[in-house]
Parts: sequence; structure tokens; C-alpha cells
Amino acid sequence: MGMGKNRWVKGTVLCSLALGILASGAFIIYNFDSKAVANEPDIGQKVSRKMPLKKTEETLYQVTMDDQFEKERILDKKHEASLQQQKKVDEETHNDRQKSASNHTPDQAATIRNDTPTSSNKDTSADQQKENMSKAVNNSKKTIYLTFDDGPESFSEDILSLLEKYNYKATFFMLDGNIKRYPDAVKKMVKLGDSIGIHGVTHNVKLFYASEKSVMGEINQTQETLKTITGTDTFLVRTPFGSYPYLTEKERKAVSDGGYMLWDWNIDSQDWYYRDERFVKNVIQQLEQKSKQKGPIIILMHEKRETLKYLPKLLDYLNKHGYESEALSSQMASVHF
Repeated sequence: MGMGKNRWVKGTVLCSLALGILASGAFIIYNFDSKAVANEPDIGQKVSRKMPLKKTEETLYQVTMDDQFEKERILDKKHEASLQQQKKVDEETHNDRQKSASNHTPDQAATIRNDTPTSSNKDTSADQQKENMSKAVNNSKKTIYLTFDDGPESFSEDILSLLEKYNYKATFFMLDGNIKRYPDAVKKMVKLGDSIGIHGVTHNVKLFYASEKSVMGEINQTQETLKTITGTDTFLVRTPFGSYPYLTEKERKAVSDGGYMLWDWNIDSQDWYYRDERFVKNVIQQLEQKSKQKGPIIILMHEKRETLKYLPKLLDYLNKHGYESEALSSQMASVHF
């Protein structure tokens, strides 16, 4: 009985010890897990730890873009420098050409600008000697034909007086309305031996060149007005702005069939453009280029006040260089484009 009791006590003690050990183990494991959970970061902390990595990626991207912009800026600078260099070269080339032209006479400089070869001084001198010898042998003069368009005007008689002073004749291609407005000037032209010609009515490209009918209608009307005022028939015609490229083949034929003669020009003074003494220099330059040309030299001018103002300079030059001016006539072979 005693032994049984002792065994029961020992069993109870052992069970109590085992339970105590188990409880202690459970308590230790619980505390360890709690500390581990307490020390582990939450989701927000995990994101915040990854943020520096994202920031680093953005920084790398920004650095990469900055490098690209820098490269483009450097390329732009190089391109701009290249343009500046090219501009400098162009300016130097232009200055060299100007300097080269300034070392020549005005005529030679003009020839250089037009990229045409210049004759040598020796050839020029030889030509001059031949010209002087020719003058000495027969004392013959060179003939030109001065023509004036768009008149008459209130100052037409001043032009006539200038021409008379040099004993020059000219041809006046006139507009119908102006003829009716200044009939006395037209009568004086005929009286002084100048030629009168037809220039139309409207001086409008679209209206004048519309058809054979419009061309002949304006020509016939102007001829009739001239005949009424002067009693003289004229068959000399200069169409507005010249026959080319406006006058068609059919219109040319109509003019010819009507018995008229087309007259254009081979020297354009461009007094309509310059409106100052530059038109005089322009005529002189072209005259020198055509010094050996065969056939009549027809000079185009207009009845403008600016032309009248500088006309004496041109007439002085022509007179001093042995030119005489005649009026066009129906007996001549016409010059046209």
C-alpha cells in the first residue's frame, strides 16, 4: 500500500515537471514570435525602403536626358559655327570680287559683273584707232533711232525743242486718249519732221491682246484719231509692252494684213524703271556693246518728266560721239521681237 502511494506521488511530480517544462517552452516561443513580429517592418515601411531605388532610377534617367540635351547643344553650336564660317567665306569672296571690279574701268567692271570676257587694252586701242581713221576718211556719222512711248504729254513740246537743238529726229508712239488731250504737240511733231506712230488705246495687256479683233480695233481707232488731227496716215505700230510674248501669230498676221508695220526695239533705256540719270548710263553701255552691230539701233524711251530732265545728258553724249538720230519710216525694214 505504501509503495503504491509513493509511486503515485512520483508520477504526479514528474507530470507536474513535464507540464511546467511545456508551459515554459510555450511561453518562450510566444515571446520570441512577438518580438519577431514587432521588429518586422509593415507594408508602408517596405515601400519606403524600395523608394530610394525608384529615386535612383529617376535620377539615372534624368542624367541620361541631360547628357542627350548637352550633346544636342554641342551639335547646335558646331552647326552655328559652321554657318558663321561659311558666311565669312562668302563675304570675303564678295569683297574680293568688288575689289577686283574696282581695279577696272567702269565698263570693264560692268563686263566682269555680267561674267562676260573683256577685251584687252591693246584691242580697245586698236579699235579706237580704226574708228578714228574711219572718221577721218569719210567723216560719216552713226545713225540711231530715238523712240518715245505713251505720249503725248503736257511737256512733249519741251522734248521736241531739245531734239531740235541737236537737229535730231525721233518717232513717237502715242496713245489715243493722250493724242486727243494734246493735239498741238502731235501737230508740232509732224511739222518738225518727226514720225508719229500708233500705241493703242487702253495700254492694258488683257484688253489689248484679247483677240485679233481687240488688237486691230485699238490700232485702227488710234490711226483714225491721228489722221483726224494731223491729216496724215501712219502705219507704224508699237504694241503695249512690246510684241513679245503677248502678240499671237494670228494677231501678228492680222496686223500685217492690215498694212501696218510692227516696231519693237533693241536698246531698252529702262527709264520706266530707273527714273533718274541711270537710264542714260544704261543706254550708253548698250550702245558701246552694239557699236559693230549691223542694222538699225532702236532706242526705247518714254515721255516722262524724269526722262526729259536727263535727256540732255544723253543727247550730249550722242552728239559728241558722232551719232545722228533719224525718224522711222515705212520704207525701212522693221525691227521686232
